[in-house]
Amino acid sequence: MSRSRQAALLSRHLSEVTDVEVGLYYDTGARWIAMWADGPLQEEMRAHLGAALAGHHCVDMRDREIDCHRSTSQRAWAARAIASRREGTLGPAIAEGAAHRRSLGVGMPRP
Repeated sequence: MSRSRQAALLSRHLSEVTDVEVGLYYDTGARWIAMWADGPLQEEMRAHLGAALAGHHCVDMRDREIDCHRSTSQRAWAARAIASRREGTLGPAIAEGAAHRRSLGVGMPRP
């Protein structure tokens, strides 16, 4: 079975286990990226990924480097912004988010 097909099966399995849509995308060489919005933390997803790769399915994906990237939906971001405003931590939260975006090489969106 091809790696692309096994990646699709692995993506489907992770989506079923975590109850969020997980996409598995080819990057370069032996590198793939698992991406999802909201839901489990990266550590949790790595544990699910490790368990899935240890099974008898997707054996051709075992030698691939699979990075995990969790993004945030607009609704989750808005809910967190409201909670931060209530807690009085909105300013530091915005500064942390901007620093994180800069570390990724992503500029701030223009209004």
